[in-house]
Amino acid sequence: MEAAAPAENGPNFSNKSSITTCHVHLLPHHYGKLLFKSKKGLLTLLCTIALIVVSYAALASVPSYFFYAPFQLPPQIRTFFDGILHDQQHERKMKEVLERAAMPHSKTVIITTLNSAWAKEGTMIDIFLESFWHGHGTRPLLQHLVLVCVDAAAYERCLVIHPHCLFITTPGVDFSGEQLLLSGDYIKLMWRRIKFLQTILQMNYSFVFTDTDVLWFRNPFPQLEMDPQADFQIACDLYNGKPSDLHNSPNAGFTFAHANERTIRFYEYWYEERKRGAHMADQEVLNSIKFEHTFASIGLNIRFLDTQYFGGFCALRTTNMTKAITMHATCCKGLDAKLIDLRAMLEEWKKWAAQNHTLTVRAPDDEVLALMFLLYLPNCIHVLAKSGTRLTRIISKSGARLKVRVHNSKKE
Repeated sequence: MEAAAPAENGPNFSNKSSITTCHVHLLPHHYGKLLFKSKKGLLTLLCTIALIVVSYAALASVPSYFFYAPFQLPPQIRTFFDGILHDQQHERKMKEVLERAAMPHSKTVIITTLNSAWAKEGTMIDIFLESFWHGHGTRPLLQHLVLVCVDAAAYERCLVIHPHCLFITTPGVDFSGEQLLLSGDYIKLMWRRIKFLQTILQMNYSFVFTDTDVLWFRNPFPQLEMDPQADFQIACDLYNGKPSDLHNSPNAGFTFAHANERTIRFYEYWYEERKRGAHMADQEVLNSIKFEHTFASIGLNIRFLDTQYFGGFCALRTTNMTKAITMHATCCKGLDAKLIDLRAMLEEWKKWAAQNHTLTVRAPDDEVLALMFLLYLPNCIHVLAKSGTRLTRIISKSGARLKVRVHNSKKE
């Protein structure tokens, strides 16, 4: 027996498909308008969901230099960043961060360490990252930079401003405050750093280590790769013009180490020799062991970096602005003092770089000196100025030569 035919304009429940046509009593043209609105609403919803997903994915892949300025991400987005609690996770997790940050062909990462005092908004880490943003060829290097945090507050800040974060802990030691030069905790922090860098080499990753109070003006790799035989390269406080001379005065705030058997043995030996004295930091120990037989037996090919390219406040006879790569706030004690000088120097660099885009330099290289980059700095730049030292910038008529002279206004 067949079911009765439905009324011509009435609802039909006789089969499953009839549910899709049951919109109460509607005329055909009303039905079409309602169906159109339903599809439009569905399309809007799908587009909104897609936009949210794409936005979150974009935040995960965006280069870190977009976050050099103080910037707060919503907590739910922070999970896209590669923060790993190194000492509380398997070593494999640490390797995952290094793999993501490493340069694909050389397995090289850039490392800096960070504590809460230097991680606060508007302080050292922001100036450090900003220098990458304004440097020549340095911006892409930020995707290879790993911030190694030594306390929880620094780690939390890192998760907000940078995509590659590691948290290393040292039981019984608080590294969160400002570490004054050669204080007890400062020395412990330096040796914790050496041990961590040794671990990176053992995992077959090469690295550039940079202190956070270093401004990056240019990509250092063209200069670092000039000597492919060098196992270990290190900046200098005083450079005598001979890159292989052990009598140079090294500064461990900027180093480049190739991962090989010699550098691993060197870092193991360097760390072991920390026992020489409770008040000896890594740099002092290096100056002691570099002349000894055990060091020589490692066969390490060491290269000392020219201060013309890798400068510092301690000793700058000349810094060529057409070549300057980094500038380290050495011989300047205290976070506040360093911030004043590094901020001033970064602003000078930005002005110089903007003007130099159309500048043809004809003067000899040794005559192209840099702005505030001085002769020999016994202290911070602004401290010298307050003490009666007047800095004069001389620009030649051609506009090609920039020279700095240091005067003592009390004698004039």
